[in-house]
Amino acid sequence: MGTPSNGFPAQGRLSAISGPLHLRLRVWRVGLWVAFGCLVILLPYSILRAATAETGPYESALRKADVHMKRGEFVEALSVAQEAIKLDEQRFEGYHSAALALYYQESVDPATRYAQAAMTRAPEDQRAMVERLIDAIGKKRTYWERVRAGDQAVTKGYVTKAAAEYTEAWRAMPVRAEVGLKAARLWEQIQEYAEGAKILRAVAKQAKEPAVVKEAQRLLAAWKGPLEKLGWEKWREGYELYGRWDEADRYQFYHGQGPSEEESDDLARRAVSALTLAFDALQNPGYAASAAAILAREKKEDEAVALLERGAREAGLKAEEILKEPRLRRLAGRENFKKFLETTYGPAASATAVEIHREVLNLSGRWDLSAGPFPYGPVQVSQQGSEVTIVFEKNDNANYPGVKAGNMQFEGTRREQRLAGVLTLYGERGPCAKETVRVRAELVLSDDGLEMVSVPPRHYLSSRGQGAASSCGVKAEDNGYYYWTRDVAR
Repeated sequence: MGTPSNGFPAQGRLSAISGPLHLRLRVWRVGLWVAFGCLVILLPYSILRAATAETGPYESALRKADVHMKRGEFVEALSVAQEAIKLDEQRFEGYHSAALALYYQESVDPATRYAQAAMTRAPEDQRAMVERLIDAIGKKRTYWERVRAGDQAVTKGYVTKAAAEYTEAWRAMPVRAEVGLKAARLWEQIQEYAEGAKILRAVAKQAKEPAVVKEAQRLLAAWKGPLEKLGWEKWREGYELYGRWDEADRYQFYHGQGPSEEESDDLARRAVSALTLAFDALQNPGYAASAAAILAREKKEDEAVALLERGAREAGLKAEEILKEPRLRRLAGRENFKKFLETTYGPAASATAVEIHREVLNLSGRWDLSAGPFPYGPVQVSQQGSEVTIVFEKNDNANYPGVKAGNMQFEGTRREQRLAGVLTLYGERGPCAKETVRVRAELVLSDDGLEMVSVPPRHYLSSRGQGAASSCGVKAEDNGYYYWTRDVAR
């Protein structure tokens, strides 16, 4: 048999394309074309064909290919699809059917060629369907490449490499649960229980074969002791590192500076690694939230959202646990974070994130001055565009009845997390009772929008001396700062 004008293999070469017999038999035993995988790719196409009123030879061949596909007769389906291509080489459906038949024969190279041919011919409203098939073929290619690499590593005695390769193969095609079990047993050999447990939990939830599910559950039960030991060790290590990272981060913040990048990066990386391992071992959702908070503060937002998704999917992490974590507030404006909240928890969670994002963008509201001049207490912050004013809600100074502030107010301009402007200080008692002074000041806003500090030095009016010799002047504390916290009622 020769090669037809379209450049694809003729029917006489089907046996060479379709792969070893045991593969075809194994595909058949999986049933219904590996459960959902085939249905996702095939059913929209079948519906499309059922809707058409055309009943010519081409459509008849496509329907016949569908029948073979539904029976798991992929060699026959390929043959009929090739007949459809000969009838009309310009239509995409025949190439799509041929690619699908080859996909289920594990013949990824010819499947790719047919799928690409379908893409070049598909109308705009059908291209997404063809793209899904191309993506599925790519994942199967990755699967076989990784399986072969894993087999070679096993032959050479490279257990760690083999475990990693089989893991990637399973991730490419999670329906191949037997490869996931193989990877998990190899992780067990090198006592990497957390890596193996991630696979086993997913297999136990997703696998269709009862025997596979039972084996995954058996292994998890056998690993309970090592997993608990690892989890508690990593929990202690992670929160010790978290504490050091938080202390360094807040020290810099209270002094009006950004975090020390080198120290922060190192502590953050190690804390995230330890807390993630603790989560993998013990499936405590709080560990995932804590690690995600560090990632968010370190501006690794996509990694933070991915870890929150795992926490929700694997361990039931709740929306309120996420939304109450201050350092996760910086994610509120990101589309992937809002999409995750809505998909996982519903519209109310996503709406709360939108409100949080408004708070981060606009500082208006009631705050509390808890470090600075007396009297400590509530202040009102107003932001209009980039202009920000901070005033005391209560005026205790009878010498200045016309001003809003009791003894201080700030007026300035916001640029992202920095506010630059002027502090007006009003005297309260003694020689300072009728004094006022204006000093340049810079404030720093925390990433979560809940705290503000003034960059040292902290200025305030102070009386010197006693009696007639007393005077009033501005005093500066090099290590002092004004500190405001936001009152958020939620």
